[in-house]
Amino acid sequence: MSDPGENHLNLLLFTVGGVRFGCDSGQVAGIADFTGAAAEDLFWLHEELGFQAPVVAYRSPTIVSIRTEGERPYRVIIDTMEEIGAFSLRDIRLFPALLEPLALQKGLWGILPRGEKMVFLVDFQLLLKMRAKQIDDKWRKEIS
Repeated sequence: MSDPGENHLNLLLFTVGGVRFGCDSGQVAGIADFTGAAAEDLFWLHEELGFQAPVVAYRSPTIVSIRTEGERPYRVIIDTMEEIGAFSLRDIRLFPALLEPLALQKGLWGILPRGEKMVFLVDFQLLLKMRAKQIDDKWRKEIS
């Protein structure tokens, strides 16, 4: 990896629909197997990110509970968990300026190159805020 004195970010790496993602493990409050039960606070990550693929197959669906400031949890279903590890902040790349606004709307904030593959870094707390803003904007349009 890199020098022990270097700045690191602990990431949970996982896949959804064959795409590799990572999130700050500090945002994770808990991890549990998905049993198939639906709940109001449970969301499929591919839907949260707006995947355009008609069907996304989950081989090992897992629920990640995200720390929130409110009482209600934010739980997201991811697919195959790969690893949890420390990664150098120097290895993380930000999105190009042209793509950054769109990426941030989807909760994506950076890219971690890993060999010939890329890991898209998602900020679940940002994703939750963007989701709440969209719901608020929709509600405001409906009442006006």
